[in-house]
Amino acid sequence: MIKQILTSFAWFRVLRAVCILVPVLVFGWLLNQYFAFGGRLVTHYSFAKDLRDQEQIISDLQPAGRVSSPEADLDSGVQYRRWRLEPIYFDVFMPRLYEKATVSLTYSNPSQKFISLGLRKGNPEIANTFDFQPLENKIIDHSKWSLLYDQANDISFLQEDNDFKSVQDFFNNVPRDKKVGVFNVNFHPPIILPDYAPQPGRLVINSTLRGRHVFYTYIKDEDLDLHFTWQDINRGFGADPVNVEIMHNDQLVKNVSLADDGQVTPSGLTSQPTDFRLQEADLPEGVYTIIFNITDDVFIRSIDTAQHLFVAENTLFLAAGEDYKQQIPDLDLAQTQVFSDALRLRAQTTHDTGLQVIDINGQSLILQTLGAPQAWNSPFFDITESAAAAAGLARPDITTITVPKNDVQLFANGFYAFTPDSYFNPRRNIVELTPDTPAVDLDYLLFSHYTPPGKRGKWLTTTASFDIRADHLQEGGRTLNFILSAPGLDLVDDDILIRDVTVTLEKKPFSFSKLKDFFARL
Repeated sequence: MIKQILTSFAWFRVLRAVCILVPVLVFGWLLNQYFAFGGRLVTHYSFAKDLRDQEQIISDLQPAGRVSSPEADLDSGVQYRRWRLEPIYFDVFMPRLYEKATVSLTYSNPSQKFISLGLRKGNPEIANTFDFQPLENKIIDHSKWSLLYDQANDISFLQEDNDFKSVQDFFNNVPRDKKVGVFNVNFHPPIILPDYAPQPGRLVINSTLRGRHVFYTYIKDEDLDLHFTWQDINRGFGADPVNVEIMHNDQLVKNVSLADDGQVTPSGLTSQPTDFRLQEADLPEGVYTIIFNITDDVFIRSIDTAQHLFVAENTLFLAAGEDYKQQIPDLDLAQTQVFSDALRLRAQTTHDTGLQVIDINGQSLILQTLGAPQAWNSPFFDITESAAAAAGLARPDITTITVPKNDVQLFANGFYAFTPDSYFNPRRNIVELTPDTPAVDLDYLLFSHYTPPGKRGKWLTTTASFDIRADHLQEGGRTLNFILSAPGLDLVDDDILIRDVTVTLEKKPFSFSKLKDFFARL
């Protein structure tokens, strides 16, 4: 009897200890989740499990229509989700502020050449911008060329022949007659057009453009003279200042900021046309970049310049569409024709009145779904210049694009001119590697801050790290918005399979000495 009582008492003590210990451990775990005393919080989101506790830190992938429900591999049982259309997004909800975020992605990618991860910066109601880090580049990963590495600057250089002994040797002797592919690196060597001469008259562009645009021009023995007119349609929240930067050889030449019209609510009240003239004398010869840093509420109504070579880069938003006619009664709805060196083009519209058939060198690009980019590929997109020449074919230098109804965003890796005579290529022999880059005979390849993914079976693992700044903080100051981008995913046959996402948040570790100093100051 006594033995039974003692045994029961022992079990009672064990049970009481468990009842005390479990809440203490749970409380300690919650404290560590919030304070991360060691300076690191690792949170793991696996599509194979329903981790309710983790869903408070890593959100699901959105929008749902671009990723599948969880599926399982028949052989291994590993679960994943199919990434079918790009881009997709996820959020990280930080329990407290951290200084660095590292995202690790486990996935399978049979066909897509480029994948990148971006962290949103700034107010998304003003501009939809991200800081991007590369996750995968199959062109680099599959290269058999010899590699040179500049550790001090984290710059890598691939060459088929051993023409250069170091990366710095290449920088000191950049060949002008060789094609250099660049990826994730700021490399803009000076470009000189030996046959260039100023021309009389002015180039007038009356095509209405919406939002941020980047233009290039060439100057020699002439003043920079640029007159532009803009209006603010005030459809979104926030101020819409106009900022224009003039750059030359990556150096700021001039920065002009023009104030908002005072309407910071989506009133729909269109401002009166505002004119401004940019003039700069005694400029050295070369290529100049003109960046219009403006929100999508700002419409560039016209550009009038003394420069006769003048092109827009990569993105062109033709805005003279029916949807804006009520706000801008004098909007000219005539079709727009532009001239581009792009061999792949994407186009999209977000209004019913923008659905249309775009003509590209006699081929049709049909826009029939709102917000869904449609792609056109030139027959020469996958043929290098040398292969085309060997087959007796001539790749066209310029493609004519006719947009009947405007209200269209055009995306390409290339340049657009508004007249055939104003076209030039400000990059010359420098080729930026993107999914929209056509097949090209490269002589060298330069890239930075990129490490190929690790591989285990068919699964790849790669990471990207971001130093968290104030402008990265969204939704109350504790949320990070991420974007996964794989441009051209809709053009390949295979989906990307996402198996796992792990986020590591880092800050300075907890210090008792700092706690002591804190109380000492009280």
